[in-house]
Amino acid sequence: MSDHLNTSEAYAEIQELRGLLSKLIKSLQTHNRRLAKAEYEYRKSLTKTIFTLNQEGFKGEIDGEKFDTNSVAWTASEKIARGIPEVADLRLERDTLRGEVDAIMQKIYQVKTELNLLDNDLQAIRKGD
Repeated sequence: MSDHLNTSEAYAEIQELRGLLSKLIKSLQTHNRRLAKAEYEYRKSLTKTIFTLNQEGFKGEIDGEKFDTNSVAWTASEKIARGIPEVADLRLERDTLRGEVDAIMQKIYQVKTELNLLDNDLQAIRKGD
């Protein structure tokens, strides 16, 4: 934003920022839907894995290491389940989407702040300041 902003430049910049804000809001809606779906898939997988660990134990590989356990106590099942690759991958996806949603929100706040500053500039231009 320039110190010598005129009315038409300010209006053009406001229109550009409004367009960006609209796109960001649509992107936020899309990302929130994806985040909700990722949360749903993660929780569903975590729950299934907790029950499976408690009832059957775990037989599989994690980072090249083979594991074969009998049933796991309820108190340990959740912590262990979070480390099972399928569950951990879903959690990573969910957490990544959370980060993206947070970044979009921060950009929305930034654009709104810029719009407020431009509005203040327009008010000053109208008053002749």
